[in-house]
Amino acid sequence: MMIPLLEFPTKLDSDGKFENNFEGVSYSKCNPKYSNQMNGLLYEPQYERSEIHYYDFYLDMGFDQYKKIFKDNDVRYDLIYMEGGTPSQEYIKTSGHFHKKIEGKI
Repeated sequence: MMIPLLEFPTKLDSDGKFENNFEGVSYSKCNPKYSNQMNGLLYEPQYERSEIHYYDFYLDMGFDQYKKIFKDNDVRYDLIYMEGGTPSQEYIKTSGHFHKKIEGKI
């Protein structure tokens, strides 16, 4: 299955997991997130089933030919692949993030 994503080729394998087999496309790191890492962010505070996979966060993903341009301009393209479902009383979600101010930049 191909998913158009800002003209970025994304493919899921037969288990619904992200699969990167595109020439010239890479990422620097993948950080999986599980339910036990969502403490304090869920509706049920006592919910701590660690085996529930919530999402994968792929850092610095993109076309290799453009990576230098992105780096030179302090831009990074990340991709989040989220699982679907409701393992408890709410839908799976990300833990969120924030952006630090970079001195000298807008």
